[in-house]
Amino acid sequence: MTTQVSTGFKSKILGPYSFASIFNGGHILVYDGVRPATADGGYAGAPLGFISRNGLPLGVGEPATLRFFQSGPYITQPYTDILAFTALRDGHATWFRLFGPTPDDNSTSYALPRIDGDVSLAAGTGELRMPSLDFLANDAVRPVSFFYSIPPIVGA
Repeated sequence: MTTQVSTGFKSKILGPYSFASIFNGGHILVYDGVRPATADGGYAGAPLGFISRNGLPLGVGEPATLRFFQSGPYITQPYTDILAFTALRDGHATWFRLFGPTPDDNSTSYALPRIDGDVSLAAGTGELRMPSLDFLANDAVRPVSFFYSIPPIVGA
């Protein structure tokens, strides 16, 4: 499946906002199972885990939230930021949802900015590439990479 962006993201990125201004301060939740058909769609399943900056638990504020910058046609994180995935339960990672800093209860929304994408192994085609896809609760690993490009480039 290709990357899906929400209506809220489209509205903001086509207006006066940059990707960084939309998603800086946000977070990524990683899931197992099948993702919603669109990023506007709600998802009631529990996340497999989360990605934070510096490996800190979500909810501790700015030191844990994500930051992004543009590098050519890609969005990535600053090289000084250490992204860490923390598993909340056992499972097999298949997809992620990037959320902005605005509170989002993961229900259906046409206003909130979100991006859904694939999780793959390092040699795969997912926007979020991990050293493994199978996790046990409390596992902690560093993602291999996270990137986003408009339009999505499959296999980049």
